[in-house]
Amino acid sequence: MAYSYVNYTGNGSTLNYTFSFPYLNTTHITVSVEGVITTAYTFLNNSTITFTSAPTGLIQIRRFTPKDTPIVDFQDGSVLLEKDLDLSVTYNLYIAQETDDIVKESIFTDTDFTLTASGKRISNVGDPVNQQDAVTKDWAENNGSSQVALAIIQANLATTNGQVQVALATTQANLATTNGQAQVALATTQANLATTNGQAQVALATTQATNSALSASASAQSAINSLAAVGSSVTKTTATGSAVLPVGTTAQRDAGTPLGYLRYNSTLTQFEGYGVTGWGAVGGGATGGGTDAVFYLNGQTVTSNYTIPTGQNAGSFGTVTVADGVLVTIPDGSTWSTT
Repeated sequence: MAYSYVNYTGNGSTLNYTFSFPYLNTTHITVSVEGVITTAYTFLNNSTITFTSAPTGLIQIRRFTPKDTPIVDFQDGSVLLEKDLDLSVTYNLYIAQETDDIVKESIFTDTDFTLTASGKRISNVGDPVNQQDAVTKDWAENNGSSQVALAIIQANLATTNGQVQVALATTQANLATTNGQAQVALATTQANLATTNGQAQVALATTQATNSALSASASAQSAINSLAAVGSSVTKTTATGSAVLPVGTTAQRDAGTPLGYLRYNSTLTQFEGYGVTGWGAVGGGATGGGTDAVFYLNGQTVTSNYTIPTGQNAGSFGTVTVADGVLVTIPDGSTWSTT
């Protein structure tokens, strides 16, 4: 319980506010709104003030008894009156009460021997220096998270000791051997799709085919559309030929989260599948001129936020730049390595 002040929350319509604590003089009463002392009020009676306009926000009515000079000056040989003694005692009591209220509003050691601010904000805190220093909201938002993220990225980039080759080889192996028959079909090249004996894939690979090829393509496409509508099976060209996968643009991808879906993206000219991290290229492995399979390709700039899946590592070749404002998140136990 406070001895020397009372708080209210102004609603913008109430003018009169009461207080129950006593005082020696009205000049000892201070009124503040949102922490700013105001004089835009008058005393309606000894325990009520009225504002000139209804305030909003935190209102505090508080007693501040002057402490610079004694309230009573006793003189040798003077008559010692009860009222003077009572006034002196009351003066000391009010100062003690006000001091007690100030202590309770300050940071102090609680009964469990921890420092408590009693739920109040702590302002005017300096920036941290030592490991156990407290930090401000401003420092944490503008320095803490960025420094931690930068430290994690730099630490992982600084430990490229051969693990990148293992991680890359593992990734490519997993892409090439996911589920046997499906990956064999996905591993066939675009050349096979373009030369599958004049059936449906000829129509998808070229717009310059002969009239007979166009007719065959239309028939094959009709069959593919029928199968797609039913959504129950995947056809093949011949017993030893190729699986006929759906073909469409990026905009024509299935909605939702179709884990395990496979298709050929005609916008990106590549096979793609849907996994736990979304749509991504599958199959193909290394590339090169002619029949060479020498080069693995990756981009050089990260332009979108990305989180490496928990329990997995990631690898990239060459210098990789993370664009301003973009965040790469590396879970505990995972690494991102470059060569």
